[in-house]
Amino acid sequence: MANEFKISERQTPGTIKNGVALPIHGRATVRQEIDVTTEIESNVFNADTTYISLKTTIAAYYLIGTSPTAAADNTSEFLPVGIVIEEPVLAGESISVIAA
Repeated sequence: MANEFKISERQTPGTIKNGVALPIHGRATVRQEIDVTTEIESNVFNADTTYISLKTTIAAYYLIGTSPTAAADNTSEFLPVGIVIEEPVLAGESISVIAA
């Protein structure tokens, strides 16, 4: 894929006192790669996924939610090339992506 948007679903590996998440990455349980040529939505995240890691080979906008539709404007988040970010997610959500 030339315009690749990579999504790794992860679980918080554990918590310490007062419910604070451990500062380490959980193992990726599912990986999705989507071709960003037009606006596209990922599969719904697994029920046990608590956050996702995102990386792209093309600058893109994304929106997370139930039936999201990303747009190349200020209603969606921007992800530049080569940056890895993490976003919390809830059961039943997915991500929509569109090239910048």
